[in-house]
Amino acid sequence: MTLLILSAVLALMASLFAFVWPLYRQRGKAEKTSGRDDLNKRYYQQRLDELAREEGQGLVTESAPMVQELQYNLLDDVPNSKAKAESKPLSSSGRMMLVASGTLILLAVSVGVYGLNGSYEKVDDWQRGISQTDALRQKLNESGVESLDQQQIAILAVGLRSQLVNNPERIDDWVMLGRLGLYMRDMTTGIGAFAEASRRAPENMDIQLGYAELLVRSEERNDNIRASEVLVGVLNRESDNIQALSLFGYNAYELQDYAQAIRAWKRLLYLLPPNDKRVSALEESIRLAESGGK
Repeated sequence: MTLLILSAVLALMASLFAFVWPLYRQRGKAEKTSGRDDLNKRYYQQRLDELAREEGQGLVTESAPMVQELQYNLLDDVPNSKAKAESKPLSSSGRMMLVASGTLILLAVSVGVYGLNGSYEKVDDWQRGISQTDALRQKLNESGVESLDQQQIAILAVGLRSQLVNNPERIDDWVMLGRLGLYMRDMTTGIGAFAEASRRAPENMDIQLGYAELLVRSEERNDNIRASEVLVGVLNRESDNIQALSLFGYNAYELQDYAQAIRAWKRLLYLLPPNDKRVSALEESIRLAESGGK
């Protein structure tokens, strides 16, 4: 918001300079012309006095032609009445009125353009998110995401982003923002937030698994490949992690790496109790992978 106001003020100042400068430039030209006229008049009067003295001393026998020529030269050097009218400067009150009118017009146009094309609604959402973040975070922690409507979720996400700019060390807020991104189906926000949390807490397996889950859900192949890398890191630490094996098998199958998918699912099948409801689905998945996904 501060940057927006500063930009608007600078733009207004530049516009006013472009508007006012020609007026003062015109005034300077008019003053210059007036000064030249005064100089010509003094020269004319001085020359008349000299001719009168020379005529009195007998140095000039006929001064009338010289006076006529002097008058002609003076008139030739004086701007015509139209040019004088065009170069006549405005009075101080006239200039102030013109500047004030121009300023009001510029302000009206700026406000109108911003009203039609500006992002004041987004700014309003951002400010509302900042003010409600703490209350919405507490509500989410106490009652779960189901207690928030879509608008509250979006407002909380905006507020978390803003707070994380100044407090990037808050890992829990990165995780919360990542889960909100998943809930809003905003994969860019979700993956970006979990990536930052993962970078800041590489030993936290829950965060690594949350990050991997978002990467697996992504429609971008590069994200899916990155998911495999994250899950391999988890399995190197916890080889029997059921969630990691399940995600790894599914992701490998989607990447058409059927051998890796079969290996992960067979290990998972070995770890599950025989009466687990997931056993039959795993057996069917293994059969599909063995047939090349057909």
